[in-house]
Amino acid sequence: MKEESDEENPEKLDFSNEIEVFIDHMESLFQTSPTVNLILRFFEFASSKKIEDFIKDKGFKEKDEDGNEVTKIEYSHLNKWMDLNKKQQNSSLAYSIIQRNFIVSFVSQFDAYIGSLIRKMFLIKPELLNSSEKNLSFSKLSEFQSISEAQEFIIEKEIETVLRDNHSNQFKWFESKLGIPLTKDLPSWKDFIEVTERRNLFVHSNGIVSSQYLSVCEKHQVEVDKQISTGYKLSVDDSYIIQAYSCLFEIGVKLSQVIWRKLLPNDLEDADSNLNDIIYKLLRSKEYDLAIKLSEFATGILKKYSSQEFKLVFEVNKAQSYKWADKEESCIKMMKGMDWSAASDKFKLAKAVLIDDYKEAYKLMIKIGDDEDELPKEGYQEWPLFTKIREEDEFMKIFKKIYKEDYEYIEYDDNSLVKFGVEESKEEKKKKLPTTVSKNGSS
Repeated sequence: MKEESDEENPEKLDFSNEIEVFIDHMESLFQTSPTVNLILRFFEFASSKKIEDFIKDKGFKEKDEDGNEVTKIEYSHLNKWMDLNKKQQNSSLAYSIIQRNFIVSFVSQFDAYIGSLIRKMFLIKPELLNSSEKNLSFSKLSEFQSISEAQEFIIEKEIETVLRDNHSNQFKWFESKLGIPLTKDLPSWKDFIEVTERRNLFVHSNGIVSSQYLSVCEKHQVEVDKQISTGYKLSVDDSYIIQAYSCLFEIGVKLSQVIWRKLLPNDLEDADSNLNDIIYKLLRSKEYDLAIKLSEFATGILKKYSSQEFKLVFEVNKAQSYKWADKEESCIKMMKGMDWSAASDKFKLAKAVLIDDYKEAYKLMIKIGDDEDELPKEGYQEWPLFTKIREEDEFMKIFKKIYKEDYEYIEYDDNSLVKFGVEESKEEKKKKLPTTVSKNGSS
């Protein structure tokens, strides 16, 4: 039996791919939901309109026994009316079902993600399997061609066991394997429990509240509306879809970052880079609440960084998350409360821009000039940091003075955007070249 080394299969150690797949799947569902719901609402409206037109055409007015005017339909048109009414009911039902299915799909993607993280853990640290209760008989072991095959079989069985359990116990499993708390200082934990339990109701009882749902929510101190009791039918609206998406996205990213940093402590640069990419893209897509939650996690929960540069990047992105989320006071208080004296000019520029000290910002722009190593030209054109100041005429004039060309706002595909000028490409690392600022540097 041949053992396969990590050098032969380096993707085993790559957490970023698992995170990217999870986010892509979640975003694809979330971005699709408004369009799907709009189409369903259109069909519901169209069905109602057909009934309304039919009644106007075929109905007639009469008075009932109490003298009230009512609309009636000839018996010969009854089947047509019932057919239209049924289609209208089906349209309304489809909207309700599809809304619920978005929640089911969100949680399904999260579960698949959990499975991929567990597999990654075992591949990085096979000794974690030592405590597994999965045993192989000699006859079963002899069926495998390599140790890797046997290992994969045990991993699959372990994943199946964990995923069959409830989500609260899944996190306890992670805590036991990693030896660290995961739900402490996690405000979204209660929302997570409610979303996953509601998903179970949609799958198993058509959304009808059970005593188990209520007891689990009570155990985790989830606030449940007083009108919700056993037998109540839960539904989903647009705001709940946003809440569920945000909660699962946040917890999924945080979980992977904690596992990554715990198992691969020497991989901090890639972990920092990945987290900052996510926050930056959230800023570009104007998902400020999520950006705040992940920025606060980056600056408040995480204790180690690959460099002081990354730590400051996280701080700047948290501040601008506050600013664009209309939490101006939090942004200004944070920026003024930090000591920027030892920071490079680009960070001093970031502070000036975020507290709207444009006079100082213009001085720093001129001082930095066209130094691409300090701040790339595309930074002024792309970064959310300059969203407000780039509307100023003086900003345009200074940009033209520095680069000898008119300012033009550039909006690239988010997938091509990198960090605040601190990423080193894999090729450069292999060649041991000094860190360079890529064309797509970002903040």
